[in-house]
Amino acid sequence: MNMKKALKTMRVRGLAWTVPWSRRVAGAILGLAALMTAPFVPAASEFEDVVPIDLVRLMLGFAPGEEGGIYRDIPEDFPVNSAPAGFRVLGAVGAANQPFRQRLYLETDLGEGAAVAAMEAALGQEGWVHLSVPPTQAQAGFLDPPGQTLPPFPEQFCHDEHDNLQMTFQDSGGGNLVTLRRSLSPVSGSFQTCQEQAEARLQTTVTRRIQGNGLAELMPRLELPREADFGGRHAGPTGGISTLGRNETRTRTGLAIDWEAERVYAHFEAQLTAQEWSQQDGWRNAVTAGGVWARSTEDDTELRGVLTILSSGDGRYILEFRLVSL
Repeated sequence: MNMKKALKTMRVRGLAWTVPWSRRVAGAILGLAALMTAPFVPAASEFEDVVPIDLVRLMLGFAPGEEGGIYRDIPEDFPVNSAPAGFRVLGAVGAANQPFRQRLYLETDLGEGAAVAAMEAALGQEGWVHLSVPPTQAQAGFLDPPGQTLPPFPEQFCHDEHDNLQMTFQDSGGGNLVTLRRSLSPVSGSFQTCQEQAEARLQTTVTRRIQGNGLAELMPRLELPREADFGGRHAGPTGGISTLGRNETRTRTGLAIDWEAERVYAHFEAQLTAQEWSQQDGWRNAVTAGGVWARSTEDDTELRGVLTILSSGDGRYILEFRLVSL
C-alpha cells in the first residue's frame, strides 16, 4: 500500500496538513474522546477530512497550550536543509524552544538498507558521521512478524556542530516512511569528536567479540511467519539468546503452524540469504529440516550458524539457531 494512501489529510485554517494515520492514532482519538465531558464522536465514526487542530497537537505529543508547529516542509532551524535524493518531504513537527522535539517525515521507494546507505552518503557530504549501532538481543534471534515486533534501534548520525540525528525506517510495502528526529545529546561539549566516537564504538564491538561475549549482536533477525499461532503473546523477541561458551551462542523458540517442516525452513532460508548468509549444507525429511550457514563480518570474523526445525507433532515445532565464531 502506498504511503500517501495511508495518510489522512487534515485541513486546518484553510491549509492542508498530512500526518501519519494508523490504528495507534485512531486508538488515541478514542481515548481522548472518552475523557471529554462534552458530546464526543461515537466509536463507530471516523474523521474523514477535517480534524480539530488541538486534538492533532495532543496526539503528536504537545502539552496543552505548548507552542509548536506542524509544517509542510523542513523547518528553518532543522539541521538538515533539504531532503536527499530519493526522499520526499511529507512534513515536520516541532516544539518551540525545544529542538530535540523536532521530527522530519520523509517518504522513499528505497528499501531499508538502501535508504540508510543513501542517507549516510547525503549526510556525510555535510559533515555527519554514521555511528553504527550493532543489533541487540531485542532486535535479533526469533522475532514476531513485521508490524508486531518491537521497532529496531534507530540509526544514529553525529555532527560536531549540531545535535545528533536518529533515523527510523518503516516498511509499508511501497512509499516507505523515514523519520529523522533530533537527539537530546549534542556532542559539541564532548571530549571526543564524532569520528573518534565512531572508532571507539567499532573497537568496543571488536573487543567484545574477542572476549567471546558479543555474539548475540551478530545473531540474525529471524521473523516468524504471520500465519503462525502466537497464543496472545506480546510483541517482541520470542526466544532468549543464551551463551554456550566463549565462541558459541544460540536462540530457540516454539512455533505452532499448519506447515510442513520444509516450508517452515524455507521461510527462514530466504531471510538468512537476504542478510548475507550463505548456505553450506542442508537436510530435509518428514519431521525435521535444517542447514549450515556462513557469513563474514566487516572485521573479518568468520561465523557459522546451524538452523534447525524440529517437529514435535500436531503442527508444533522447536526452532533453534546456533551461532559459532571461528
